[in-house]
Amino acid sequence: MIEKAKAETWFYVIIQNPGADEEILGQYDEHANIRFIPAFPDKASAQNGLVNLALDRKNKYEIQAIIYEDLEGYAINNETRILILDEEGRITQESAPGL
Repeated sequence: MIEKAKAETWFYVIIQNPGADEEILGQYDEHANIRFIPAFPDKASAQNGLVNLALDRKNKYEIQAIIYEDLEGYAINNETRILILDEEGRITQESAPGL
């Protein structure tokens, strides 16, 4: 679980269609049957981790920083988990605020 002390920590997420129709990229793991938001501890990890994510090549993507409190609110509104990943796609922390 992500500690409450880290509520003010910044993470990096992938924004799909940056601009007017932007939204945080979510993923679905069929094997675990979970929806989640992949988040990364730093921008370099996010850039390297993009290759491990399911992306629709028709969309544009941008890496943006977000404070955990805001990310948590987004997850709650969208009933999804937050997985903090390393650049190789391994889970380093997990939170389920939207469940």
